Amino acid sequence: MLRRTLAPVAAAAIGLVGALAATLSLYHTAVSALDRSLEERLRGAGESTAAVLGGSQPDPERLRAIMSANGLDAVYVVDRRLRVVADATGVSGRRAPSRS
Repeated sequence: MLRRTLAPVAAAAIGLVGALAATLSLYHTAVSALDRSLEERLRGAGESTAAVLGGSQPDPERLRAIMSANGLDAVYVVDRRLRVVADATGVSGRRAPSRS
């Protein structure tokens, strides 16, 4: 009698362990894919920004091209005092926006 009761419980436990393993595997795969995607986007944005900064004064048209190519909301070039030197969508010379 006890053996008949334990068989379904053991089968359910094995099923739960399998489902947990599958869930953790999918989570790990998704996190890795997201990390790779973000790294590639940041590397591309960094490389294109480095190309812009190679010149003396960044051109707003080139900044807009970087913004659209990388799917960004905005592109700024700021100096050490956090003043906007060049802006793809706005006016330069103002203080950089902060997100607090």
